[in-house]
Amino acid sequence: MKMVIQAEVAEALEKMRSKERYINTHNAHLQGEYKEVKDRMTAAEAKYQSASENVARLTNELADLSDQLADVRSASDDHGQSMTDTSPLVKIKAALQALKAETRTFDVRLGVVGHTLLQSKLRMNQAQGAASKKGRGGGGKGGGGGG
Repeated sequence: MKMVIQAEVAEALEKMRSKERYINTHNAHLQGEYKEVKDRMTAAEAKYQSASENVARLTNELADLSDQLADVRSASDDHGQSMTDTSPLVKIKAALQALKAETRTFDVRLGVVGHTLLQSKLRMNQAQGAASKKGRGGGGKGGGGGG
């Protein structure tokens, strides 16, 4: 009785090993494709991290410029009230306009970086979804054909 059970278990184990070899052989291309997609995802994550750091740096720079702008406005108001000559005030206003334009440029850059990051994540998600669908579809055919 014990020998019969051992023989059945050994036979079942050999069948499983055979099917495993079959599946591994027929899905080797999927393993390579998965590794490639995973490598691309890792690269995109690194790029995303770098861009996020850049956004943080630019945000801090924008905050510093805003503080400087507030200081310049305050100084401008103080000097503007005490001075009768308006030419320095005109120069300060021109400088403020330049700072505002630069702030708008930073806002546009931040928007572009955010959009680029979003598009990159979307492409990665689509690539992963396609690889996932291929993996599910290929596994069903390989398992059904061997048994």
